Amino acid sequence: MDGVKIHSPVSEPLSFNPEFRIEGRGAHVQILAVHEELDDCDFHTNPVSAAQLRALQHAYAAARENAVTRVRINMSLAIRNAFDMAYDLRQPLAA
Repeated sequence: MDGVKIHSPVSEPLSFNPEFRIEGRGAHVQILAVHEELDDCDFHTNPVSAAQLRALQHAYAAARENAVTRVRINMSLAIRNAFDMAYDLRQPLAA
């Protein structure tokens, strides 16, 4: 999947786009949105935010390379399947 590149405002185009980060394990797990960990999203005028995003991207890339397994989800297909299932379940009610 390295053929598809995604724009990054602080580095070269990447083959991934970190949106969320999972921290902790078990009952202490937290899902953190990347944008919530930044001072602000104005990377061109705030070098601190740009450095923060760059650090998060590097940490994400390292974790991705050292992952035990990877899960890729086709959200478009999942949503389409969910709507199809809802439609099929509602058909007997409409009749």
